[in-house]
Amino acid sequence: MEGLGEFGPAGDGGRRRPVRRWPRAPARFAVLVGEPPLTYLTGWRIALAADLLRAAGTTIDVVARRVGYANAFALSVAFKRVRGVSPSGHRAGVRSAAGARG
Repeated sequence: MEGLGEFGPAGDGGRRRPVRRWPRAPARFAVLVGEPPLTYLTGWRIALAADLLRAAGTTIDVVARRVGYANAFALSVAFKRVRGVSPSGHRAGVRSAAGARG
């Protein structure tokens, strides 16, 4: 086991107590970014889903899986909570807005 100390706490055979900084990471993230990590991640996933919903022929289930949700239902619940409209409602709104422009 000689020389394993160079790998940090994992390489010392458990003799030293590892430094635990993770409990403070979410609070630090919130200070730096302005919102908690999971709120940020959810917003990012929903924004990505909204962009993907613009593509014709892409099912909501495919979009859900691409952005990390298990299925269309899980995406729909989160999308409606964040955006106030279902993914299919968002898609219909995007299409009608595109039709009005063109």
